[in-house]
Amino acid sequence: MMRTDQGRQVLGAALHTMRTDAAKRRVLQTLAGAYPGNALLCTWKLRASGSCDLCGCPAETQAHIQCVCPALKRARIAAHHNLAGMTFDYIATRGQGWKVYRELTLVGLQGLPVPEDAMQDWYRMCDELNDEDLETATEAERALTSGIRRKRPDAWAVHWGRRRVRILEFTRCNDYRADWSETTEDYKTERYRPLRDKMAAALPPEWTVEIVCFTIGIRGSYAENQWAASLTALGVPAAGVSRLMATLVSGCLTELNELYSVRSTALRQRDNAQ
Repeated sequence: MMRTDQGRQVLGAALHTMRTDAAKRRVLQTLAGAYPGNALLCTWKLRASGSCDLCGCPAETQAHIQCVCPALKRARIAAHHNLAGMTFDYIATRGQGWKVYRELTLVGLQGLPVPEDAMQDWYRMCDELNDEDLETATEAERALTSGIRRKRPDAWAVHWGRRRVRILEFTRCNDYRADWSETTEDYKTERYRPLRDKMAAALPPEWTVEIVCFTIGIRGSYAENQWAASLTALGVPAAGVSRLMATLVSGCLTELNELYSVRSTALRQRDNAQ
């Protein structure tokens, strides 16, 4: 929690506004890396096993609960969508001239309301893309999943007047390691690099296509300079960046607690069914 450029002042302000109750206690435990999941309880000799009661994973850490447990997948997706929605809606309303389109596939790109002076460039680019360009799975991922996973970025941002396209990816992930943000964004960038390159090659030189990653930690951590640069490049003024991050970090803590609440409900339901 002493790392610089991680939004600690914003986090402190968010904590200050929280009521002192069970939810805040869970947040503070997580910030300290001391949420009492089964793995930690086992270390403290309070449980015989550290395995997850919901999925059987050998170690139920706070990272497992927040980021991995398959029994909590729906809640994690909801947390991601809620936080991503805050970010993209803010860009759509505050970004000067930028249009934001959520979760579009190739067919969706073809159906965008394109200004007349950009139609020829855009539809020619769409004609150059095919379903294979929308595959995200690496060979290792294909071995673990069934079917073809299609590229569906969290959002697309397009500035039709300036001829700019941005592939937007939002990630809520564990922020325990020092390089958590860089590692996550490197992975996401590499995953979408082929699509970005093909789109850029299919468009005239005056167009630019870039990948923009927005990554926030489960404990409200974020790379201050990178978020500010990305949001500013998408037309959000500096004052707007500060307001968004205050809202986003507060929302992140809310989603953190919500995951724990969903876990508690799932455990009660399991116990009642036995």
